[in-house]
Amino acid sequence: MERSKGLMPTLETERLLLRPFEISDKEFVFDLHKDPQVMQYTGKQPMTTVLEAKLLLDEILHPEKGQYASYQLGRYAVIDKSIGKKIGSAGLNYTQSKNIIEIGYKFLKEFWGQGYATESCKALLDHGFNTRNFDSIAAHIAEENIGSQIVAERLGMQIHHRLLWEGVIPGRFYTMSKSTFQANNL
Repeated sequence: MERSKGLMPTLETERLLLRPFEISDKEFVFDLHKDPQVMQYTGKQPMTTVLEAKLLLDEILHPEKGQYASYQLGRYAVIDKSIGKKIGSAGLNYTQSKNIIEIGYKFLKEFWGQGYATESCKALLDHGFNTRNFDSIAAHIAEENIGSQIVAERLGMQIHHRLLWEGVIPGRFYTMSKSTFQANNL
């Protein structure tokens, strides 16, 4: 994938605003990543300090190495417009070792089951296919993460194959092509 210079755009849905993270979001990033249930299927341990959140944001926002700067991709802060509160994170990431675009998300527990993952992912798929012109977008989902499997299938993603995610977590590799997205979203 070619590197792309510029800023990531802000995306908007009926209920949500997806904006690039800022270093001032470190407390929220910590709150999101410290919850063991939120982190359960990620292959990563919950954060224990705000410093870990700051280091993650430093990596995301790095002016030369970060996905924002390199590819205009990465995680967005997801904000519920009706309450003006950050409720999660969602984004598209380029995995160079596999040469794929992956979609993913995390939400604070109190916002699970309200359609926010589906709504934010629809906006990301639309941006990825119709603005960025990607051919396909993938998702790695842990075998036990039934909620995210339902979201992927609701979006029209198809199971491509099963795998060991992060080398240890049994999972499913979902994909969606641009043509499938456009046929389903006319």
